[in-house]
Amino acid sequence: MAGTDIENKDKGEIMATTRREFLKTAGVTLVASGMVMSGLNEAAAQSGSVIRIKGKAIVPGVVKGEALVSSMPISFTGGMNPQTGVIREKGHVLLGQSVAGKILVFPQGKGSTTGSWQFWVAYKKGKAPIGLINVKAEGIVTCSAVITNTPMIHLLEKNPLEMIRTGDMVTINGNEGWIEVVRA
Repeated sequence: MAGTDIENKDKGEIMATTRREFLKTAGVTLVASGMVMSGLNEAAAQSGSVIRIKGKAIVPGVVKGEALVSSMPISFTGGMNPQTGVIREKGHVLLGQSVAGKILVFPQGKGSTTGSWQFWVAYKKGKAPIGLINVKAEGIVTCSAVITNTPMIHLLEKNPLEMIRTGDMVTINGNEGWIEVVRA
């Protein structure tokens, strides 16, 4: 029993250390409150209207950053270059855009189970999103969030694709199950 407690504590510390390393690589800094802040102009973000929406948290944690919104499902296998975080799927609405350091908002994942591995590679290189919002999560994206400890939420009271625009500042509170959107 004691060995299991120590192993679990070590795993938690490893995940926290890995997350800090990823955030540093992605250019994101932690602040004293424990909230993650991107390098965006906080004063400008506060001048917009604020919307708070409840949802179901999948991975706990609090993260704040710029939204990147897709009306189309995303495949991390083939659809995203894990070395750069750039969407490369032909015909995708985010083609050529990077998910690195963003709050990625999309309906759901699609594709192969190797998507979780591709997400992990992007995460290790600092090229993954810092938070995930899905209309309804599925297993591949959920696994990606869990193995990288990326805050994730879904099943919101309102459709996030109708409430969030690319460029909005979004906070995911996976500890309490809500998101907050500040209009860009």
